[in-house]
Amino acid sequence: MLRVGDKPLRLLRAVDAIDLVELPEADACCGFGGTFAIKNADTSSAMLKDKLAHVTGTGADVCTAGDSSCLMHIGGGLSASRPAPVRSTSRRSSPAPVPRPTS
Repeated sequence: MLRVGDKPLRLLRAVDAIDLVELPEADACCGFGGTFAIKNADTSSAMLKDKLAHVTGTGADVCTAGDSSCLMHIGGGLSASRPAPVRSTSRRSSPAPVPRPTS
């Protein structure tokens, strides 16, 4: 747990240029949890399905989170159904460069 409280949400609320849509049941786990997803694949998949229903139900164009492993899990689930950018609100995370094919 990051223990940052509501600081990321307060920061996003302060940005005038975005229409912030808060995620229903945002506190519910996405089901990744490191080895949890491997050891409990069926449970992890069910938890992800619930999280994805909440994410897609918002109609948001971008999904943000402070935990990069959650974003990886949610982003992977979203990419199976529709492209949706995911962004980290963590200062420690920066977007990874996308490898470009070489000709």
